[in-house]
Amino acid sequence: MAQRKEKVRVSPDMISVVGMGMSPDDLSRKALATVEEAEILIGGKRHLSYFSNFSAEKIPLYKNFDQVIRTIKASLREKKRIVVIASGDPGYHGIASYLIKQLGKETIEVIPNITTFQAAFAKIKESWDDALLLSAHGHPLPRLNSLLRKHRKIGILTDEKNTPGAIAQQVLDKDPSLKTTTAFIVEQLGTQKEKIHKYLLKNVVNKRFSSLNAMILFSPARSREEEETMHLGIPDKRFSHQGGLITKDDIRIFTLAKLNLPREGVFWDVGSGSGSVAIEAALLVPDLTIYAVEKYEKRVRDIKKNIKKFGVTGEVTPLLGEAPGILKGLPKPHRIFIGGTEGQLLPILRYCKRTLLPAGKIVINAATLETVNGTLSFF
Repeated sequence: MAQRKEKVRVSPDMISVVGMGMSPDDLSRKALATVEEAEILIGGKRHLSYFSNFSAEKIPLYKNFDQVIRTIKASLREKKRIVVIASGDPGYHGIASYLIKQLGKETIEVIPNITTFQAAFAKIKESWDDALLLSAHGHPLPRLNSLLRKHRKIGILTDEKNTPGAIAQQVLDKDPSLKTTTAFIVEQLGTQKEKIHKYLLKNVVNKRFSSLNAMILFSPARSREEEETMHLGIPDKRFSHQGGLITKDDIRIFTLAKLNLPREGVFWDVGSGSGSVAIEAALLVPDLTIYAVEKYEKRVRDIKKNIKKFGVTGEVTPLLGEAPGILKGLPKPHRIFIGGTEGQLLPILRYCKRTLLPAGKIVINAATLETVNGTLSFF
């Protein structure tokens, strides 16, 4: 059936934000016609080069956002037709949100397109509806070693600092056991230089790629026992511990609920015993920095075994020493759990109360009435 071609009119009262997809080949008829109608065309130098034969005034976009906003506002007053070209889809880690914030929703029209992740997963013939998608543009990446325990697929938009090699090194520094993670790196999608690479993560560290790339990680297969780790109240039998010195699973659930752990921050587990509270906290909130403090060497050995078993090497740091003295070199905490005091209850409480950050919380588990009474008297 023949399709009717309609004339696209770009309103001089609106800014059209057009997603390029991977290349001009991905532009719909509407998107291409919108670009053709532009009197002012704004975009990255690479994108503008595709339209060098168009008559519109070209304004390169890089780090000159304030200047571009001033130009757009002046051009709107002059009733000029403005089109902004964006990589991929402008609403996915793109410029659309910035323009809407600066100029208002009523001023912006968004013409979407495929994202880098859509194209990348299509190239490797994998679905992406069950993938965790992250961007390194403008903010730090979370701890990927922890996320690889929870997600089978992770897609990452890299940048000049967070290159595939740097990301691989970050993961392996935290958890060397992830060296057999499968990594796909897709370079320059939609261009004649497009390349698809597949490596084990350990082999990505020293590799160099084009700056236009994305990374997809597939976590190693987990055992049934490891799959069962991903919930509150890990059974006590899963932990190495000395003579029952462990915060029991039902009490651990209640303790973690009362701690109300933040998404990020520092957490002290004082009198850690087997490290069960610290480890389960790390599994729940991967971006916490956790210190498991324990006085006895045998128990610290158990903590280390459990850290390795549950794959939280990068999140939990075991410390051998007696509180409160050993606490004095640590970063100030947002949360403190006191599981054991070995007769030093009041000195520990004094130091913890003095050091705790504003809006922080202290949770204490008491095995004796003396601990209950001493804590109540102190506070």
